[in-house]
Amino acid sequence: MKELSLLIILISSNLLAGQFNITVLSDQGASAAASEFVKEMSKLEPYKQLIEQNIITINSQPVIANIACEGGHSGIERLAKCDLETAGTICGEADLCPIYTSVPDIGAGGDPFPIMSKTMPWTTMLHEVIHTHGFTDEYYYTANDAPLYCRDSIAWHNGYTTNSKIKSSYRTKSKALRACRRYIPWCEEAIAAGAEVTQRLSNGRYKIGTPEPASCPSLAMGVFLGGSCTNANEDTTFRPYFCPNIMGYPHLGEDFCNVHQRHAIIKNSPNMIPPYYQKMIHQHITQKAGVDVEFQLRTPAELDEHFYGIPSVDELGSNTPTENFCDTKSATEIHQSSHGLSGLNTFDIQNNSSRIIQTKDSLIFQPNNSHQEVTIE
Repeated sequence: MKELSLLIILISSNLLAGQFNITVLSDQGASAAASEFVKEMSKLEPYKQLIEQNIITINSQPVIANIACEGGHSGIERLAKCDLETAGTICGEADLCPIYTSVPDIGAGGDPFPIMSKTMPWTTMLHEVIHTHGFTDEYYYTANDAPLYCRDSIAWHNGYTTNSKIKSSYRTKSKALRACRRYIPWCEEAIAAGAEVTQRLSNGRYKIGTPEPASCPSLAMGVFLGGSCTNANEDTTFRPYFCPNIMGYPHLGEDFCNVHQRHAIIKNSPNMIPPYYQKMIHQHITQKAGVDVEFQLRTPAELDEHFYGIPSVDELGSNTPTENFCDTKSATEIHQSSHGLSGLNTFDIQNNSSRIIQTKDSLIFQPNNSHQEVTIE
């Protein structure tokens, strides 16, 4: 008890005004995964510049604690719950307190306690952390998840869900444009970036939406149809970027297989945290820290132009399953190839208007209304 009291005093003494303080916790078996997350997150913008400016403080090694995590929260097997009273006591007045657990294949969002299993790739904890900055999921919720997440209309920085205000079409382009500016938080910024945010329908009416880019990756901003509650009820969800990013892709969900697929796609992608997301995360953190610092959009020093090539899933320790990784053969082969085994590395991501095909050497983006294939080499 004396050791815990001393730890709390030491953590509290480091919480200074003008800073956004992150204290990472883990149980004994998940410390390596927690350390990897801190290392990788610290390389990414806008976190990197905020750490360099001493606005973000974060512990490089996690605080080890008995936080008693388990799955099954709210009847969802993968949804984690932990002893947040203990976590809150240790983290004190920290702005964010990510928690790593050895319990396999569970996780949860929530401010200030995102929770993640060590069996998940580090991008999954980053996904949960970015939820705390006001960002929504961009994958479709399942029938089990929808009642929990889609009970109310939710406004987010990068996804707006409503069941009545956004109409399926408008009589004129000006009316559709007016609705976009009123209901889509980033609509004006997308227009300023050169995006067309409305589309003319065959009946002469107009809908809110931006035409899909010709290929991925793409940092072209717009108002693209999203995932989350779109298939759950009558809600309509939009997102600012089309290509897969840290918050998901409509047909890449959140089960054990899907998060590893997403990790393989985005790990070295410029779309991982796109510029608008970086700007909004920076704004959220500096406002909470009470500092006025201008966001600096930085181009990555090194960009792997072949990042959509052979997928690479990080080794997560000896407890990571190496068999039955996914329900489909193609996804299993992705996992096997990432561990040095042979196999054809292929899986499909599909929605109503396009198809993205991951192959051994390239990513192919194939719009459904065209027989042409564009290959990213």
